[in-house]
Amino acid sequence: MLSLLFLCSAVADALKFDGGISLSQLKTPALLVDVDELPGGVEALPHAPRERREALRDALFVHARVVAAGKERAGFYKGRGAPLAELDVELAGDAYLATGLNNNWSYDNSYFWARTLGSGARRPAPGIGLDAIGDRTAVRWLRDDEPGAPQTGDGKFSEWAEFLDVGDEVDLVPVDVDAWLDQHDAAYLVTREMRPPGADPLVRAEPWVITS
Repeated sequence: MLSLLFLCSAVADALKFDGGISLSQLKTPALLVDVDELPGGVEALPHAPRERREALRDALFVHARVVAAGKERAGFYKGRGAPLAELDVELAGDAYLATGLNNNWSYDNSYFWARTLGSGARRPAPGIGLDAIGDRTAVRWLRDDEPGAPQTGDGKFSEWAEFLDVGDEVDLVPVDVDAWLDQHDAAYLVTREMRPPGADPLVRAEPWVITS
């Protein structure tokens, strides 16, 4: 019975996205709310601003596009701070590069992403740092003398970042939720429900007003 109720709820949520677009069609940068992480959907969120923000904490992503790519592969020498890419989003607050919600990357990166089938979307890419450079965000390997520096066991959880190319899409996960929400009045709702494993998530075409 519980499984049937869950299925009915998932179908109902999917129908709300009827006429939506694929995540790869969404203009970047964009703040996303993963409704799959909200048991009651956005309608069940608290009305009080503080409680509402806290409830959104584990559902937020920042969808961005690569506008410049690093020219060298760090290989085994990852701890030197080598640049990997620049993204078309201003770094509003602390965040980290995550595995992400979709696989709209170049061929090599899609292989690494497919190993998670989207289930580890919020998983950090270990050993990767972000820096603010004007209205862009630089993605780079952390240096050996920095907290969170690359480790030999990180493997493919971050190796894919070396293959980022111009036009690829990635997702950041906000850590300083307040800083990011202070810069956004609206977000786009995204879901993977009723989509085949590994398929591009579905986005509601109209932005959702966060304070509504």
